[in-house]
Amino acid sequence: MSLKVIFVGNSDSPLARERFYLISKVKGVTSYFFDRKNLSLLDQNLKPLTLQTKGSYTKYHLSSPFYFWKAIKQIRPNIIHFHGVSILLLAFSLIGYKGKVISTPQGSDINQGYRGIYSIFTRFLLKRSDVITVKSRYMLNRVKFLSGKWSEVINWGVDEIFEETKYVVSDSSVVKIFSPRSFKEIYNVKIIIDAIEKLKSEGFEIHFTVATLHDHEYLHSKKHVIDQLKIKADKLEMCEILSDTDFMISIPSYDGFSTTLIEALFLGVKPIISDIKPYSKEFSESYLVTKTKIDVSELYVVLKKEIESISIARKYKSQRVRYAISNYSRKSQIEKLKSLYFDAL
Repeated sequence: MSLKVIFVGNSDSPLARERFYLISKVKGVTSYFFDRKNLSLLDQNLKPLTLQTKGSYTKYHLSSPFYFWKAIKQIRPNIIHFHGVSILLLAFSLIGYKGKVISTPQGSDINQGYRGIYSIFTRFLLKRSDVITVKSRYMLNRVKFLSGKWSEVINWGVDEIFEETKYVVSDSSVVKIFSPRSFKEIYNVKIIIDAIEKLKSEGFEIHFTVATLHDHEYLHSKKHVIDQLKIKADKLEMCEILSDTDFMISIPSYDGFSTTLIEALFLGVKPIISDIKPYSKEFSESYLVTKTKIDVSELYVVLKKEIESISIARKYKSQRVRYAISNYSRKSQIEKLKSLYFDAL
């Protein structure tokens, strides 16, 4: 049996595009991408089948249910899969739709973004969904609280390049630390830089790399702290950096379940992550990750302890890789996705 699926997301998002490509790898599924940003219906190669030219902001949003309804009528899908659930007026297109609905909320949808009018449409879509997928146990409980429904945990895995790359076990006295998140307030990169700066001023041998989507003058003012700055690093560059890194630091104030965290584990890197609710039910084993408060002094103490016992972090690289293979293999995630699609009917 061949299924037709419309995947609803933002084609400007690398994460949405990557997940759409995963769906296209599921045997027996023909997938289409409805780009909710441009109200366009795209084929499996992300080529437009229909295209809507934007008018005014108000007109654009008011017309969005109509163009989505047209896409549904044209394709007649068995399943509509929403990537992100704060879809506002687009939800009205589901009225009268008899097929199955799958939704994949992002961390912001059900946490800091769950407020005002967005919360109304988010809850509507969660309740309308036949299946809800989430990336972590915390998100599972959050969706249960908001909608009264249980979810399926699918973490989507990582690009195969991270599974195929060999990691390096260093014996150097220089400790390599990587900060991969965007330079936005929510990701607290300044706190990371301040902690690293303090450690370097005390003589600790650290090679510090920062990767970010957008350049910022502040980052260039910290050249004495940042040894390598990558702007818009691609997957291959990220993989090369992580394969020879000791620690990856990601301390957002809010998060869903960072793909970079999984990528780091696949290459044996030890993540240092913020002690926030989304990770409260994950990673109880101390050799996998270290959690820290979002504070310069706290992070400094955590990093100092990890650096002073660097041989232990390096010793457990292979265990972190094995854990990642067991829990985040892309092949296994595609199989879970396939089962989810066919079981939904």
